[in-house]
Amino acid sequence: MDDATPSLPHVHDSIIVFGATGSVGQLIVRQALARGHDVTAFCRNPARLELDHPKLRTIAGDALDAGAVSRAIAGHDAVLVALGAPLRDRSGLRTHGTQAIVAGMRERGVERLVCLSVMGLGDTWNNLPLAYKAVVIPILLGRVVADHRGQEAVILDSGLNYTIVRPPNLSDEPGTGRPRHGFSGDAGRVSMHVPRADVASFMLDQLAAPTYEHECVAITGS
Repeated sequence: MDDATPSLPHVHDSIIVFGATGSVGQLIVRQALARGHDVTAFCRNPARLELDHPKLRTIAGDALDAGAVSRAIAGHDAVLVALGAPLRDRSGLRTHGTQAIVAGMRERGVERLVCLSVMGLGDTWNNLPLAYKAVVIPILLGRVVADHRGQEAVILDSGLNYTIVRPPNLSDEPGTGRPRHGFSGDAGRVSMHVPRADVASFMLDQLAAPTYEHECVAITGS
C-alpha cells in the first residue's frame, strides 16, 4: 500500500509516533501524513526521516527520558509505538521506553495506543514453525522477544485503550493492502513474512476501527 492509498476516515487527527525513524516507523509517519493526520515524530535523530511536510513536527529525544516523552505526548489524540533496537542491545528499550510512554499518556490524559510487537508471544507461539521455536527465537531473537514481552506486559497493565500488533518477519516488498490478521494460535502455521508497508497501514487503520481495541492481534502476509 503506497502513501497515496485512501483509507478509512480517521478519528484521531493528531498522533505521535515513537520510533519514527525505524523501518516501520518511517512508513507510519509517511502514511499518516498521506491520510491527513497531524504527525509528531519523536526520535533520536529526526534528520534520518529526510521528510518535510506542513503537517509534520519532529522532536529529538530519548524514549527513556520520561519527562521529555510526557511533554511530547501532550496535546495528541493517539500514540503509535514502533520502537526498535539492535539484536545485541541490552538496554530493554522497548520495555523501558514503553513504560515512559504509558506514564506520559496517563499524565497527559491520552488513551489510545497502538504498539508494534512480534509474532511468537501469547498464543501466536503456536503459529510458528518448529525451526523458529527451537532455533531462531531461543538462539537468535531471544533478547528481542523478551524485550517485546516486557513491553506487552507494561501495556496490558496500563489501563489504556491499546492494540498490540504482532507481525512475523518484516519485508520490504510493496504493501498488498490485504494482510491476514486476527487469526488465533489454533490456525496453525502461517506465513512468516509480511510487508512493512502493510503493517504500518494496519496500525493506522486501528485508529479508526475499534475491531481490535484492548486486544493483541497477529498479522501476516496474505
